[in-house]
Amino acid sequence: VLLQSGLPVDALKKIWDLVTTEGVLDQEEFALVMFLVNAARQNGVHSIPDVLPDSYIPPSKRRVQIYQPQQQQGY
Repeated sequence: VLLQSGLPVDALKKIWDLVTTEGVLDQEEFALVMFLVNAARQNGVHSIPDVLPDSYIPPSKRRVQIYQPQQQQGY
């Protein structure tokens, strides 16, 4: 599917590397890859980001940081 997009292989690799960390795509990652492929087809390969904006990361892939204030030590 990706090769059929007509994008250069190096652009596809950049998209793949941006999205997957495990070497395979789940449904959300596949949707994100296709979104980036379509954007690159419409706007050119220069539009592929170097780093994924937080808003592009699927909600289930976002790491939630829980704020835990430092415990104050009594003197």
